[in-house]
This record gives sequence, structure tokens and C-alpha cells, in this order.
Amino acid sequence: MPKTIAEQLAAEAKGLTFRELPPEVVHQVKRSVLDTVGIGFGGYLSEPSRIIQSLIKEMNGPAESTVFGSGLKTSCLYATLANGLMVRHLDYMDRCLLKKEARDHVGHHCESIPPILAVGERQHSSGQEVITAVVLAYQLLSKVSDSTGGYEGALFRRGWAHETIRVPCIIALVAGRLLGLNEEQMGNGLAVAGCYNMVLGIVNGGTGQEELTMARDLKFPSGAYNGILGALLAQKGFKGPLNVFEGHHGLAEVVAGGEMDLQGWGSSRVRPEYGLIRPATFSYSPRHQKSDATGNQRHEVLGTSKKIEDG
Repeated sequence: MPKTIAEQLAAEAKGLTFRELPPEVVHQVKRSVLDTVGIGFGGYLSEPSRIIQSLIKEMNGPAESTVFGSGLKTSCLYATLANGLMVRHLDYMDRCLLKKEARDHVGHHCESIPPILAVGERQHSSGQEVITAVVLAYQLLSKVSDSTGGYEGALFRRGWAHETIRVPCIIALVAGRLLGLNEEQMGNGLAVAGCYNMVLGIVNGGTGQEELTMARDLKFPSGAYNGILGALLAQKGFKGPLNVFEGHHGLAEVVAGGEMDLQGWGSSRVRPEYGLIRPATFSYSPRHQKSDATGNQRHEVLGTSKKIEDG
């Protein structure tokens, strides 16, 4: 019986090794992690950040992962929400392109770094394991985005935010990898997470027709939260519909309106562009110049990357 898309993605996520990564890719991951933490500091004092940190303190989760800036220890799920919100707030994230000459991007994949760091800290993962998870997240997020026509493809036309589908599904896989799940468990983690977290386009301001609110800052973090939750549930034996993409009333039919490319999801579909976590495929051009200090902070943090590599 042919593997479902969820099973194919799980096999790909389980199979990637650190040894396969070119040195320039490893270097770019290190830069991206430092950059992402730096822009997270820029959102630390924002009102949405203060609100969510206050709530996290009240919830008193297990001391698994660290909240940026405060050093507060909480669950990996709560840290994912708090740190992801900080990174999103100022809109200084990277923009990932499938090709160097592309005009449209396929997402802000650095938003996958806060959940990866949160789960990695919980699991005491090695640096190589975290780096491999980041590359995997960039590759698979690009793959899913491309299958629906990119940033302004099928999801955009139907009124969904582009974080719909790809974020919970792919974060379930990378979290599952860090948790040490087998392929079957990873597939089920994706299947569970993929059934939830449909993000309405209104959080983006309805392409200028609606007001932007704090809810926008949680687009990716909320999906990542559900992705990690799906992986944790699968670790305990929880199962979901493995044909969540292609099945009747599944993601392709209902969310993408039948406009999702379901062909060739195995390893043969992986184009070099999907794994391009390289400077040539990155665009750092924030839409909202909210704080000059944040830009300076980013350059200062990136300036430490060489020291970290040498150390």
C-alpha cells in the first residue's frame, strides 16, 4: 500500500542527517539562529509579550525551556508561544525564496527556530541535532508552501493565512525528530496537528481591509504549539488520520479547495531550492520600521557568530 503524504514527510524528516549538510548551510543556520534570537529581544518589551509572559507565570508550567530575555523557565509549549511572539512582533524576520531571482517569498521560516530551541532545550539536544532540525524545517515548510502555490497561492485566495497547514504539520515533524519518535509516531503527530489550527486571513488585516491586532503575532507560534502538542501526544500512542492531506474532507480538499499539488511528495520531489538555507535565498526587509535599536541589536548579535564557531 502506497505511503500517505504524512508518512512520506515523516520518512524524509527522520532520514536527514547532519553529515549531509554542506558547511555553508551549517554556517547559515548558526547565523539565522543568532539573528532570530536578536530580533526576539527586540519584541521582548512589547505589550503582547508582556501579556503572554504574565499569563505564563500564572500558568506555572514545568521548567523545561527558557523564555527569551527574562530567563523564565516554563514548558516548551509556553516558551514556544512567548518566544515566537517576540520574534514575530517587529516583523524583522527573514523572507525565504525558492530561487535567488524569485520576487515572492514562501514564508518567514526563521519562526520555526523558537519552537525548535524550546523542544531542543527540553530534550537536551546537541547543537548538531538542533541545526539539522532547522534545515529540515526550512526545507519542508518550503515544500508545503510550494504545493499550494506559494505565499499568494490557494490559501491566500481562499482567505487563509499562509501559516495554515504547513506550520502545525512541519513543526510536528521536527519536534517529533527531537523527541526521538519513530516514523510511525512522527506521521501520527503530523496527522493530529494537521487537523487543527486553521488561521484566518483577517489576522493579517484582510489585505488592508481590517485592523491589525496582537493576534497576528501568534500566527506561527500557535501553529507551532499545536505541532509540538501533536508530537507529544503521538509519543504516548495517540493517533490521527494519516491521510490528513489527501483524504476525503482533508487539508487539500477543504482548506486548499482542491488546489494542492499532491504528486511526488517522496524524496524525489525534493529540489535543491527547498533546502536552500543560504544567504542568496534570504531577504531581510522589514515592512514596519518600528525601532532602529532593534536593527542595531541584530547586527551586534550577528557579529558574535564567528566567535561562537571558533569557540
